Amino acid sequence: MIKVQSLEAGYGNRRIVNDLSFLVEKGEVYGVLGPNGSGKTTLLKTLTQALPFTKGKIAVAGKPIENYQVKELARVMALLSQHHEQSFAYTVKEVVAMGRYPHKKGLFHFSDEKDEQLVEEMMELMDVTDFKEKPLSMLSGGEQQRVFLARSLVQEPEVLLLDEPTNHLDISYQIELMSRIVRLAGEKRLTVLAVLHDVNLASMFCDRLLLLNDGKKVAEGTPGYVLKDENLSQMYNTRLIESTHPTVPKPLITYEPDHYRSANGTFIRFKETAAKLIIESGAPWRVITTRKNGPAIRWIKRFTFLKEGIPGQKENQELIFDIRKGRCTIVKEKHSGGFSLILVLNEGEVTVSAFLNGRLSDSGMFHLATLIAGAVKAAAPGYSLCEMCIAVTGMGGSWGGENAIMESARDLVNEIKKGEVKREDLYEKR
Repeated sequence: MIKVQSLEAGYGNRRIVNDLSFLVEKGEVYGVLGPNGSGKTTLLKTLTQALPFTKGKIAVAGKPIENYQVKELARVMALLSQHHEQSFAYTVKEVVAMGRYPHKKGLFHFSDEKDEQLVEEMMELMDVTDFKEKPLSMLSGGEQQRVFLARSLVQEPEVLLLDEPTNHLDISYQIELMSRIVRLAGEKRLTVLAVLHDVNLASMFCDRLLLLNDGKKVAEGTPGYVLKDENLSQMYNTRLIESTHPTVPKPLITYEPDHYRSANGTFIRFKETAAKLIIESGAPWRVITTRKNGPAIRWIKRFTFLKEGIPGQKENQELIFDIRKGRCTIVKEKHSGGFSLILVLNEGEVTVSAFLNGRLSDSGMFHLATLIAGAVKAAAPGYSLCEMCIAVTGMGGSWGGENAIMESARDLVNEIKKGEVKREDLYEKR
């Protein structure tokens, strides 16, 4: 529907868009992301004929864009922008009716039955009929954007261009507006090209994404393919973290403030009494656990291994292990590579907890848990794996100590089996 080939455009001698090529299919919601100055606005200007391009080709609905007359292009393509002129006190219905202008000829334009029907239909579709006699200026920002979207649809376009349409809107209005646009794309086979600032909004609502930086394509594809740590961190010049949305199969992008980790103190502290072993950190760990109750992924600041007595009041961000039954051996090792490993052997069962002083993604933690579980089972085939926990000090990146921690797990199990670990030596050295 929109085909861009080797496009170059800019202002005077300054080139903003460089050798850019992409294709948007009919009925697709295609998002364009990039930092300020990356060429997003310049691209939109070339698509609307507001700025001539110096090199390359643009085709809309199979026709070169330079062959369109202004009104003809407006019948094919509509633009919904973030800023709108409100110099006059037009009513909502009058604003929506302006969208019929490209279909009129001559100096004077009169509405006919088709115009009236379309205006009423689009106001109903955008849920602004109740406001139709009100001045546009009396509406909220979200309501105004719905009016302008109705005006764009009255043009009967095949292509809808969005220029950061959710800027200055509350989150509820952002979600509502984008949800309506996605439904329209599906129901009316409307092709949508949206320039967006919000990475997560683009991830949730776009079929495919184009990442722009310095006027060049960084990546193109589905949100899951494009929104990677390395792409985004380089493009926005800040560390961004990719994770998985809890209910939708789309990536979720987060960030960590620079001051957060550096201000939170010690990686790990140990305290043991006759009743319990407590493991704490200056800041919560990111944890995955095979424990059945509670979420598999959570933030935990304290691990308590209860050896006798009753648990007492559970603190916020605390995970309690009940090891009171029978005879047990607890083994702990802190490796110079930046991890601590806890093995609890209790009546034929083994519980493994690994604490990493480093960064690892959620998928990386699951992978490490599988490797450690395999190493422990191979070294202690007579024991069943009761529970596994992996805790890291930060999300994202790769840790690189997998082989060392697996070797330590095997060694610790073998030492226990041989009786080489002395209980009294384990905590006194801390």
